[in-house]
Amino acid sequence: EQEQVLKEVTEKMPQITAALSLKKGNQLGVFLKMGARKFLQEDGIYNYNDLVYFTIKDDNLYFTTTPKGVEVVKKLSGKLNPTLIETVTKHRVTASFDLKRSFAFIAEGTPIGKEACGVISNTLNTVVITEQGVNPEGVVVGKTEINFSAQDHALISTVKFMDELFKSVNPILPQLF
Repeated sequence: EQEQVLKEVTEKMPQITAALSLKKGNQLGVFLKMGARKFLQEDGIYNYNDLVYFTIKDDNLYFTTTPKGVEVVKKLSGKLNPTLIETVTKHRVTASFDLKRSFAFIAEGTPIGKEACGVISNTLNTVVITEQGVNPEGVVVGKTEINFSAQDHALISTVKFMDELFKSVNPILPQLF
């Protein structure tokens, strides 16, 4: 008789939650209803093979990658902070990333590089990327704005950040290569 050994493995899955909106928000609802009919739906949240969960709320398309993220999406109001409202209305394409919270979350589940993630989380707040238009050669031109936590001059903040980042990465380099 053979003995069967079972081993339970827990994998950490990064939670990615994002929102997308259009100037004509009602178009998102029409699109979702046409394309998502075949997916399971519970409490207005569609489920695509337990990989992506999505819904339309307040004329915004929200999607997330984990069941925990579904709870986050249910609580979102669809309202932007005043700084982002101005940025979004001025530009056709805008993306904003909360690096402080993202890297704090990554640091929780990352044994290698935890210190580097902490440095990033403690130093950087957000990154905002905007489309500025198309140049005469037909190339899309954009702008990336990095917001630091400290109130120092940008050059000083950058130098401090790079110094701390290199110090935190140096001990793990032999483990990576």
